[in-house]
Amino acid sequence: PHQLTSSQMLDGAVLIETGNLQDGSTEGVPLKIASWEQNGKYALRLGYYSQDSGLSDDKLIKEARGKGTPLLSSAGWSNYGYLDNPWDQEHSKAEGRDGVLYSDGENHFKSTTIRETGQEIYQIFDYTGLKGWNTVSFGTLYKDGKVDTSWPAGDPDAKNARSILVLTKSGLVKIIQTYGHTNGTGLNHKEVYQLLDKIGYNNIELAYALDGGGSTRMYTKTDDGQEEVSGAKVDQRISRIFFYLAPKNSGNLDDDQ
Repeated sequence: PHQLTSSQMLDGAVLIETGNLQDGSTEGVPLKIASWEQNGKYALRLGYYSQDSGLSDDKLIKEARGKGTPLLSSAGWSNYGYLDNPWDQEHSKAEGRDGVLYSDGENHFKSTTIRETGQEIYQIFDYTGLKGWNTVSFGTLYKDGKVDTSWPAGDPDAKNARSILVLTKSGLVKIIQTYGHTNGTGLNHKEVYQLLDKIGYNNIELAYALDGGGSTRMYTKTDDGQEEVSGAKVDQRISRIFFYLAPKNSGNLDDDQ
């Protein structure tokens, strides 16, 4: 079971809930959920860190202020724009991070895998257009009414921080993060699916496992200007891309590079 201990609205449009998942430990697993209406004020966009350096709270705060966003979150670990880089290619193969989540930039999402794309890569680019994006990370957890268990091939089945995107049939977009990592807390693979089961598979359109572990962080800014960064807090992890909320129908992805 999970227990939500606090909630607040950001700009009257984004619900932030915090709490704990009970996993048998005394403290439980810290949990944070950001939710917004798919057809509401904000859309999920992909941004690029201005410096290709190690991750830190200050780095998230700097990027969030630059975007003027109330929410910024870790995304995948790469995207098609980086897959011509030998380092990205090597880690994609070695760690099984070959899932692809892509969007039109207006809160509509699809998922596939690098190994399955083939000619579909052209469909991805047609779908994303000027405002859309793609991110390469672990992979699909649930879509088309079916649980997908193929994603964790390269991910050790151990407790770890997790970051999950969920699109519900009732029209909500959620980013769910659980924290832990270096202290042996977090969720293993079975517990990831148990969390989705608690949400209710009958109300899930798509669930996707984003990059987790030490890069799992979320920035929020309240209406009175209070800034907070939650996460696994393993500094100096290399992370090139992030998610943030932007007003619907604003800008093109090219403006963010």
